[in-house]
Amino acid sequence: MSRRNDNCLACLICSIRFSGGNGALSNRIRTLWDALRTSLWLIPAIMMVAGAALSVAMLQVDAGDGAEDGVHAWWINGGDGEDARNLLSTLLTAIITMASMAFSVTVVALTLAANVYGSRLIRNFRADLRTQLVLGVFALTIVYCLIVLRSVHGKAPIQDVPHASVTVGTGMALFSVLALLVFIQGVARLMVADEVIRRVRDDIDGTIEEFGLLNGGDGPEHDPTDLPADFQAMALRLSLPWEGYVQAIDHDGLLVV
Repeated sequence: MSRRNDNCLACLICSIRFSGGNGALSNRIRTLWDALRTSLWLIPAIMMVAGAALSVAMLQVDAGDGAEDGVHAWWINGGDGEDARNLLSTLLTAIITMASMAFSVTVVALTLAANVYGSRLIRNFRADLRTQLVLGVFALTIVYCLIVLRSVHGKAPIQDVPHASVTVGTGMALFSVLALLVFIQGVARLMVADEVIRRVRDDIDGTIEEFGLLNGGDGPEHDPTDLPADFQAMALRLSLPWEGYVQAIDHDGLLVV
């Protein structure tokens, strides 16, 4: 990169970091939202809270009049407290194993993406909503089964066992198996070159659409002769104390500079 391009990039980044006004604040908010949107922890964290709330709600349902104890359908959990604990323990172990495999596959996919397509494209893999939701399903199910397991006593009689809560946990474990299959299919699809190109194209198209149409003639807006005579002599290269890349542009602040 030439020295002139280095100067332009330095001025551009400085205008993003240090310019004031609503434009800079809006860019910081957009950058923060993009960081949250492309993170692998936000949706799983929200779904963990949802799993805890669901477990508390289902335990409250089981603590009611116990009408579900009289239901003898095949899909309703039966047995005493020891049976319920064994079932929940088995489900919890299996789901933790599946979650570990899913996280391992995610790390391997990110590593391959960085080596093959470049580290900048890792953002597109992390932004995949399907991957975030699947990891969230595992987190939700683990928290739910853990809280329900904690409330089941081993020597509890059949009428004191939270049958509805255990049944919901079983259904969530079965759904986690389906989510794992969808996750593996999705990761395999994400690594295909045409899918990577399509996602990058959609990202670029969305970024371009954020800019309004330029109004004016076909000629340049400013004549180079309008610049001061000592412009080149007075121009300075701005040093930056950090490394990185452009994430947002404050156009108003850039014009002021």
